[in-house]
Amino acid sequence: FSFGATTSYAHGIELLLQGMLQSPRFLYRVEIGTGEKVSDSAVKLSAYEVAARLSYALWDSPPNAQLNQAVASGALASKEGVSQQLTWMLQDARGQKLLNRFLSSWTHVGNVDNLVKNPDTYPQFQSASFRESLKGQAVAFFDDLLNNQGGKLDALFKSPTAFYNKDLGGYYGVTGTDAFQSVQKTDGTVSGILTLPAVLAVQAKPNESSPIYRGRFVREALLCQQLPSPPANIPAAPEVMPGVSTRERAAQHEANPTCAGCHALLDPIGFGFENFDTLGFDRTEDGGKPVDASGNVSGTRDMN
Repeated sequence: FSFGATTSYAHGIELLLQGMLQSPRFLYRVEIGTGEKVSDSAVKLSAYEVAARLSYALWDSPPNAQLNQAVASGALASKEGVSQQLTWMLQDARGQKLLNRFLSSWTHVGNVDNLVKNPDTYPQFQSASFRESLKGQAVAFFDDLLNNQGGKLDALFKSPTAFYNKDLGGYYGVTGTDAFQSVQKTDGTVSGILTLPAVLAVQAKPNESSPIYRGRFVREALLCQQLPSPPANIPAAPEVMPGVSTRERAAQHEANPTCAGCHALLDPIGFGFENFDTLGFDRTEDGGKPVDASGNVSGTRDMN
């Protein structure tokens, strides 16, 4: 790089920096490939490019010495070799952090910060400590799932392990301290992410449970289904009234043709969570009547 006679040194440096900061190679990771075609429109990546793709995807950082050694040894030349590197990278603390972050995002746990709950009915939720504990409990469960339960799908949905501290002991009939402790609940009130209080609280309304929200969560987040858009003329939701259960209020969805199509996909799944109130506390009554938590899952033939 050379400056013209009329270009000051400072201006030349400015032009140099502008050019560098606007360069695609500075802004993006450019993959050139090896030149070996794997299809009409794709070429095989070099071993270092594979390592970089793994490292940035899992760790948000360049490859470390161990991954570079895998490049040098040819360990990334096969699918099996890539799978082996992927396994230990996910077991690394940085990989565990990524998985925990993914699980928190997938289950919408972070949305606890934006929730509003009726202060008269749920005064504990007005405490910042309680809300932080809800999120911390979820993170503790995710850590345990990944580190002690093998990250298995069965444990994700069925684990009887619950974590509690001084804010959350009331969920499980125990007294906690500042630190999180674990308890095993085999009475059906704890079942992996499906009964995490943070998940249940996010998928509920300020003063009542919500079969609609919870059913939608299952359809979209767990079954990966795309639900149809709601109609423009949605009627107002029935008000919470003494002596009327959430299930009874939802009955109008079945009677109203405008609502019935979508709610037939949502409500029957959401009813299965009716044993849990808007904060995820286990309950046996709703609106002064015994909870009916029966439900069903239908319309899954075309799910992705």
